[in-house]
Amino acid sequence: KERKIAIGLLILSTFVTGTLTLIHYLLNRAEIDLLIASSKPMEIAFGISHIYFSMVMAFSVVAGYWFFRQKEVAIRPVEKWIAGLAALANFIYLHVLTTRTGLVACYLSILALGILIFIQRRQYVRVLVLVSLLTIIPVAGYFAMPSLRARVDNTWWDVSNYWRGGDPNYLSIATRMESWRIAGHLIRDNMWLGVGTADLKQAMEDEYYYSKSP
Repeated sequence: KERKIAIGLLILSTFVTGTLTLIHYLLNRAEIDLLIASSKPMEIAFGISHIYFSMVMAFSVVAGYWFFRQKEVAIRPVEKWIAGLAALANFIYLHVLTTRTGLVACYLSILALGILIFIQRRQYVRVLVLVSLLTIIPVAGYFAMPSLRARVDNTWWDVSNYWRGGDPNYLSIATRMESWRIAGHLIRDNMWLGVGTADLKQAMEDEYYYSKSP
């Protein structure tokens, strides 16, 4: 009972925060879409970190399905429908907020859990249906949601610009890719002993310099 109440409160509080964020987005859509197109995150209500909130929202979607499937209730029978609808709204909000980390986490979680459950039950047709839906939904969202379309286009430009040798600075994905490349150098040069946590920042800065990283 305590677990259901805690998860229910998490789902509902995430829904409220997502709703307030959505209202702010709709009132300032043109301005926010421009920010998204230039690798800037959407501001979340109450000043919550956009990546942190997207991960909580992804969890609330999966938890909402679990909550809805429970046979026993914690307080009232209607709570299952409230939590289920709130989790569905959170799934939609996640696409509007367009935080890539949360979207990837949500889709991979649904895919992994769905395949695991359906294969255990030998429901192979449902596996195909699940994979089809997880392909169709983001494609439909791309054409239906300007914020998601802006984020996808920005991601594509970000990555392609990096591979063309463009300046990765101030670009969300490109700066990460450059950091991964430099980290790969550190791994290669310190394969056996690694780099200590206290030395990591300086080692990365030195490697940026020696590798002539932009």
